[in-house]
Amino acid sequence: MLVSSFVVSAGALFQFNAAIEVGAISNARTIGAAIAAAFCYTGASIALAATWKFPIPFGLVVMAAPYQLFINGAFVVGIELYTLRENAKLRGQVLAHFSVASAQLSLVAVYPLFSAIFVHLSASQQALFVLVLPTLKFVLKQMIARVSTHLHERVGSLIVFTVDIFNVIYVSMCMQTAQSALTTFLLMASDVFHLLLALRTIYFHTNAIQEYREHASTMWKLRYPINYLEGMPAMLRSAFDEARTSQTLLSKTIRVFAPFKLSVSPESTIFLAELAAKSGEKSISAHVKYPKCGPALAMIPALVHDHHIVNTLVGGKTVSQAAVNPEGFQPLNSRAAVTRAHLLRKKSMSSKSISHASLLANLRRSSLVPLGAPSWDSKSTGEAATEGLQALFHCEYVILTEYIECTLPLLYAIYLAGLFHLPAAAYYPHTHDVSPEKMKSTLIQLAAYGSLEFGSFIGIYLVLKRRFGYSPIYQLAFVLETGAMTLQSLLVVWVVFALPLTLAHYDKKCIGDCLHVSVWKLMLY
Repeated sequence: MLVSSFVVSAGALFQFNAAIEVGAISNARTIGAAIAAAFCYTGASIALAATWKFPIPFGLVVMAAPYQLFINGAFVVGIELYTLRENAKLRGQVLAHFSVASAQLSLVAVYPLFSAIFVHLSASQQALFVLVLPTLKFVLKQMIARVSTHLHERVGSLIVFTVDIFNVIYVSMCMQTAQSALTTFLLMASDVFHLLLALRTIYFHTNAIQEYREHASTMWKLRYPINYLEGMPAMLRSAFDEARTSQTLLSKTIRVFAPFKLSVSPESTIFLAELAAKSGEKSISAHVKYPKCGPALAMIPALVHDHHIVNTLVGGKTVSQAAVNPEGFQPLNSRAAVTRAHLLRKKSMSSKSISHASLLANLRRSSLVPLGAPSWDSKSTGEAATEGLQALFHCEYVILTEYIECTLPLLYAIYLAGLFHLPAAAYYPHTHDVSPEKMKSTLIQLAAYGSLEFGSFIGIYLVLKRRFGYSPIYQLAFVLETGAMTLQSLLVVWVVFALPLTLAHYDKKCIGDCLHVSVWKLMLY
């Protein structure tokens, strides 16, 4: 218990660390806080078992709230109370993340209760009760999304690596204990239905930019590119030009800079500076010197609270650039960020040496619409740009969801096969008194489920690539790379936390026996 609680504490605290100011708490202090939280949780569990009973009924669920308090307290002590009192921005970030953690805590209670009831139902009852799972998933996603709006672009990945991980693990467990093929079919059909809804949303958002492309190709007799990202820079430039001319506040719907550091090419830096100047955001310095090298990645300045000079890496050298967006990690509200779209567009840039002048020339040639050209409708251009960025966000969310849904069932099958050969298998209901033939059948079923999800992943990849003209794998790699700390922490926390929930030492059976009859009567009457 002590080791597993330390792993979960470390994952949760490193997730906290990634959501606040850089350097607010060191890695050494984070590990120390994780050790303290693990000892407090283990000690409290032993004390409760000694004074009440062992095993503690639904032990992980009962101790989840105290455990969260131990983690939060250890994190605050690690930062130091004086620092929190003096730094209002840091205090706001910590409180905002505590609200996210509290919302995530609801998963710890909801899914185990669902699983405890499910295993006690008959075959026909399971087929009906499993229909609750999609609704449960939707409500939890909406709840977490509402409390994590301050994370902006990372809301999607946070939801996927929280709700979807829990959901996939429990769907795999339900398939393992399902008493009829109908239940398994309904579980798979639910995933397909939600996938179709997501694709419908993507197609809806791409309609606006498709109309804009067709109009541009007709008006200026230009052949618009097949690659979805190739037309975005020109559309964004045109939208900001027209918004400035008509004095429309486009910055309410489109943000230029992301609220976290990103590595971008020098060409992208110029483009973002141009859009920032048009939108009125404080931009990077116009006097950036580019070394004689290929389009090496440049670290765009992080959004800071005031207008100090920060160091930016360009081609391996350090140059000074003005910091952007005085509002720090709380930039203008928006539904998308331009930085991500332009960074993805530069993934396939050549490694040839280019000069500052050639960077500007390449940027001009990549434009779909000539600078200063008249527009078909300023409102429609701005809306098309916003819809285009939203489509990119939804594409990222869908491909990330499919990635999780196709990998976790296979990983769970490997985990189950390994657990079956360990002495601890006797304490898990899924492996207790299970014959080798039954285990083989279960593993085949999980492999089939994982293969179906993998086929769905390939299908989504082909559909999105055909629709957008570029590989969505770039977006998947982008998210996993830029949010590595947060996503890895979430994965460790929820996998290590969810898998042992059925352990006999947590006494889930007693609550399942008490609840399943009353809940089933409620469903009928």
